[in-house]
Amino acid sequence: MKIKELEINGKKFNFENENTFIFSHKNSTGKTTLLRCLLYSFGYNVPSTKGIRFDNLEIKLFYTSNNKEFCVYRRNNFITISDVHDTVYSMNIKQDQNNVLSIIYGINNPLILDNILGLHYFDQEKGWTLLNRGIVIGSIHFKIEDLIEGLGEVNISKFNIELKKLNDERKFYKQFLKLLEVQKEYEYSEYKDTDESTKSLTSKLRFLNIEKAKLNREIKEYLKIKNNNSKLLKFIDNSGIRIRTKSGDVERVTQDNIVGYKENQGLIDAQIERKKRYEYELQKEILNIQGKLNDKLKLVNIEDQLSKLNGILSSLATDEGSINEIINQHTTKISEINKKIKEVLYRSKITQKIYERVLRYSNILGVRGSIDGKSDFIYTSNLKRYSGAKLHLLVFAFKLALLKEVQNKIRHTLPIILDSPMTGELDYKNLKKMFKLLALDFKKNQVIVSSIYDLDAYYKWNKKIELKNRMLE
Repeated sequence: MKIKELEINGKKFNFENENTFIFSHKNSTGKTTLLRCLLYSFGYNVPSTKGIRFDNLEIKLFYTSNNKEFCVYRRNNFITISDVHDTVYSMNIKQDQNNVLSIIYGINNPLILDNILGLHYFDQEKGWTLLNRGIVIGSIHFKIEDLIEGLGEVNISKFNIELKKLNDERKFYKQFLKLLEVQKEYEYSEYKDTDESTKSLTSKLRFLNIEKAKLNREIKEYLKIKNNNSKLLKFIDNSGIRIRTKSGDVERVTQDNIVGYKENQGLIDAQIERKKRYEYELQKEILNIQGKLNDKLKLVNIEDQLSKLNGILSSLATDEGSINEIINQHTTKISEINKKIKEVLYRSKITQKIYERVLRYSNILGVRGSIDGKSDFIYTSNLKRYSGAKLHLLVFAFKLALLKEVQNKIRHTLPIILDSPMTGELDYKNLKKMFKLLALDFKKNQVIVSSIYDLDAYYKWNKKIELKNRMLE
């Protein structure tokens, strides 16, 4: 994927599918705004910058992917995507953001798609300290465990659902404990049980399983149609069929002159992707309901204690010891589930593969000595030992190692977008190492960088965009 042109309220910024340096001789000229408008055109809801509301802008993006040209038009939540064959997708971001991102990125796996921005975009505020989980920009998050699940085809969604439930419950118990500690008195209204009945849950589960089975049949049917279309096209192409045109010329029928074939296959692919996404959501809901049913079978009615978080409140006639016991039980269960998740992830071949690449990239960047000797380092939460330029370089090595693995899976490149790479304590010496890594392993990627510093000596820029005053002036 490469950016060709970005048009904002009629003003054009040409990237020409090349490595692009966005620069100015002073701050507050719109470099960050331009990059965020680029992300906005992808379909992300990124924070507006001072003085410019993105939802008031008319934005057009022209880009190429897999040797095909695409045009994206966005105004507020309305977005259209068209290709050279005039196949047009019109969608609303609020309702169809995942489909929009899937088409633009060419990625069908929802776990990869949900985390992809954190790999190829480095935000000037958060991007250079975000290692393996946290905020990319605005409300967009990155989580290494979800990405690895998507890359390695390991399934930890059941654990994640149970983990969220336990964490939510523990949080509630801790909040209630604080009420007891400060001896606040509350008058509680009579509790009305809003928990779903076993009969209701069983009925929902039956419906969802029927819906999932139906969806699986539809996906198989679409795949069968797509395969049959390919076989028919190959048969026609090899049969040597000829036709006489209105002009009297005789032409051989080939896959290149059959009208509408590629567009039809593209629509079939879009339908398959939508149904797979729906299937993924159905499976999550099925696991959620199964968990509720299992809880009901195991539920024990303990007097004078708080019960389950999901809709049940007990009276205040309970003591701190009982609540602390519940919190400790939840903490133990959470620890056990996290251990199970780690075991699944650590056994994954993809974990070792990414770790080895992180080691190689870190060696190029001169921070190899900062990395632990085991592959589980890529899941570390201990970032306090890193700071300044060292953390900056580790983040760069880590994200690019993950990006490389994603690109190998999706079989095309993504633009690497760096906003103010010399943020913090990074100097020109370390910057040179970063660009060396890009030149070595990301030659086919389009690199887009914004900075007020002169970077001509560190990378080959085929295109430069200079902002002198304001972006739209």
